[in-house]
Amino acid sequence: MRHPLLKAIIAALCLLLTGCFSLRITPLTKRTYTLTPSLSNIQNIQTPASLKGTLLVKELEMGAIYRNSAFVYRLDKSRYENDYYNGFVIPPRTIITEAIQEGLLKRGGFTTHDYPGPAQFRLSGKILALCGDYRPGRPPRAVLEIRIFMEKRENSRRRIIISKTYTQARQIPAKTPEHLIEGWNADLDALILDFLKDISALGT
Repeated sequence: MRHPLLKAIIAALCLLLTGCFSLRITPLTKRTYTLTPSLSNIQNIQTPASLKGTLLVKELEMGAIYRNSAFVYRLDKSRYENDYYNGFVIPPRTIITEAIQEGLLKRGGFTTHDYPGPAQFRLSGKILALCGDYRPGRPPRAVLEIRIFMEKRENSRRRIIISKTYTQARQIPAKTPEHLIEGWNADLDALILDFLKDISALGT
């Protein structure tokens, strides 16, 4: 009699514990975001006539640590962490490349290059940083850093007219994906504005 009763008690406890755990554990779902810069701050930028022409924009390269879709957080001088539950639905280098190209076409006086034949201007570059800076002892920041090269074709040769690293690091209210995306959007708007100002200054 003892063994059947003991087995029944153990079975009841297992069912009870299983039910408790099933109620407490909520599976985490992956959330995806995209960058949506407004480019509303570039309306007053004008490019000199000497810098107008056909433009070829190559998709930006991406630093190795930022190549997957997960958000990246900087936690110390050399320690980074991937957030596999929050990330990009579209590769960020694609969105950033398109935003820079849109800024040049809107305010830079350039036109899209149609093959065949070489473009008068060519842009390339690399995203060096795209992360949430969550190092202890300082406010959280959304960081974006891009190295941009701009070339102009002159007499069948290419001359580099811009070679510069643009950096934005904007403080955000809290360490949330939503605040981080908003910070990156503001970073990208400010970075494109700085780049277009440099383009404009070449004609002065």
